[in-house]
Parts: sequence; structure tokens; C-alpha cells
Amino acid sequence: MSHMLKILYEDELCVVVQKPYFMGVHRSELIRDKVTCLSALRNQLKQHVYPVHRLDRQTTGALMFAKDKESLSQLMTLFHEQKVRKLYIAVVRGWLKEAIWVNNTMIAPDNGNELEASSFCYPLAEIEKDWPVGKFEKARYGLVAVQPHSGRWHQVRRHLRDINRPILGDSVHGDTKQNRTFKEQTGSYGMMLHAAKIQLKLPWNEQLLDVTAPYEKRFYRLLRQWDWPLEVSFRDEPLNHANPSSITHS
Repeated sequence: MSHMLKILYEDELCVVVQKPYFMGVHRSELIRDKVTCLSALRNQLKQHVYPVHRLDRQTTGALMFAKDKESLSQLMTLFHEQKVRKLYIAVVRGWLKEAIWVNNTMIAPDNGNELEASSFCYPLAEIEKDWPVGKFEKARYGLVAVQPHSGRWHQVRRHLRDINRPILGDSVHGDTKQNRTFKEQTGSYGMMLHAAKIQLKLPWNEQLLDVTAPYEKRFYRLLRQWDWPLEVSFRDEPLNHANPSSITHS
């Protein structure tokens, strides 16, 4: 079986691909699949490549690889210094009524250290459906954008959970009843999180790299079904990183 990845950008030192749903970035203690994005891309390009960052198995979208270790070091430095802009799109439970910063500390799973984490979240669309979920007579869903400044483990998923807007289909940080109803009513499966855009200045030539990853079928179908916007773009972030003052619960 062929596992060809869609290439969104490529030059002599790096490549950005479209990460498919449920394909791991590379093998690990949790991911023991024979085929991963790393192995598939190495076979496709007939050369070694190195993942610059990570995406969860169920997250789709833009994923960057370096073609040598020097380029890997340069690109990872940009990520570490928060000089890379990332934009995620998520379908969540409830409505996010205003743009907010989410700031907290997160425990690193590998060493137990507390790390600062910051995300800028803003609403794109919302909808209400006449199907009951738990104690609620109707279901409210929102389309939100998240621009994370840091890149902590499960950061986008945990930050949306922290403001009571968990991602639909997230079995770890989400709402079980909402996930079940959403799947039954829409036919959508898996976690509804997409790494839509990545933007940075390439360190070897100062060229601005601005890549947009297309939606996969299940995500695209839902957006069209609910008449939600397909085009995404970065939003200027306010300087004030204040925590949200109020959230409308559903």
C-alpha cells in the first residue's frame, strides 16, 4: 500500500506536508505503527528527513520536516524562541463569544517541569442544533481559531478544555456525551482539530514561508454542511495577555 503525503512546500533544506488523520508523526512508546509520517516521507523523497515539531495523531494539517541536522537545529530554535506563527482550527462544544488569551502553566509529561503556556483564541462561527445532550435541550457548537505562542504537549486541546470549550471528538480532554451525540448526529468521526497555517522566516534565506493546509474530507464536509467559513487567516494579537474574565456556558 502506498502512503504518499501531500507536499505543501519544499526547498533544498525543508519540506512541509499535509499530515493525514490518525497517522503518527514518528514511532514512539505510544505510537508503534509501521508507517508514520516520518517513514512515509523518507520513502517518498528517498532521503533522510527530521520532524521539526509534532502534531497529535488525530490532528491534521501542516507538518514541517528538515532535510539535514543543521537545518533542523535552526528551525527548532525558531520554534523554541516563539518566532513561528501557528494557527489551528477547532470545532468545539459551546460558543466562544469574544477573543481571549489563555495563560497558565503546564506540566511536561517527560520530566514533570512546569512550563508557561499561552494561546490566543477567537471565534469564527457558531450554530445551535435541536438535539438534546445530557441536561441540555439543544446543542451549541462553535468554530474557533487558536494561535498558540508556545508548543506544549496537547496545548491547544488543554487550553480549550480549560475555558470549557473542549474540542469535539477529543477523547482525553473532551466531553464524552457531547462527543457521542456529535458523532451520531453528524457522522463526523475523530478529533476536530486542524493545523491550518504555519508562518516563519526561513533562517537560511530570510524568505517568508506562509503555508496553508487544506481541510481533509470529514472537516471540509462539516464546514460546508453548516455554512461555516473555509478561509482562515492570522489575526493580530492584542498585547494584553489577560486571562478570560467570563465564558458563556452551554
